[in-house]
Amino acid sequence: VVNENMAEAMSAVMLSLNDDYNILNYPGVKENLYLLMNLNSKTASFTYADDNARDPWASIVPCYSFYSKYYGDERLAQWRQYKLGENGTGEWMDFAYYTPGSYTDKLEGLDKTSYSIGGEFFTVHEDWNDKNALFFATAGGPTRHYHFHNDGGDFLICMDGERWSYDLGQGNYNAGTNYTR
Repeated sequence: VVNENMAEAMSAVMLSLNDDYNILNYPGVKENLYLLMNLNSKTASFTYADDNARDPWASIVPCYSFYSKYYGDERLAQWRQYKLGENGTGEWMDFAYYTPGSYTDKLEGLDKTSYSIGGEFFTVHEDWNDKNALFFATAGGPTRHYHFHNDGGDFLICMDGERWSYDLGQGNYNAGTNYTR
């Protein structure tokens, strides 16, 4: 949600003021996009305990079209279109920030493993293009902050086109450091 709101706000700022004030180049903004991309596969989405409906497409939002144009990275638009092509129709950002050549049936150049320091995520994609390939994602890290995602240890395993595990579910955000489920 943060990435999507940021894209909408920055799109309006850039259109109305003709400047981006370098906000989208602050450390972590671009890296967060790749983190969310890595937390998804053709089979499932690892949305770290806020996925009450178990919607495997929850993290695939149209802001990837905007960020693809902004950062000049076609892989972001390809990821959006690749997932969108299987599950729905585009939204206004897909049209406004269309990237020619982004419609593809095969993703190239994406890392097979990824990790995030601070949010403490680790993912493995055996093959981004194969729905039957292994996808593993896990979350960890400290739980010392208010509204911190107290779900360290959650994991997701997908293989053979099936989701073999689910995260443990949304916990108590106010549980502090003595959090248990």
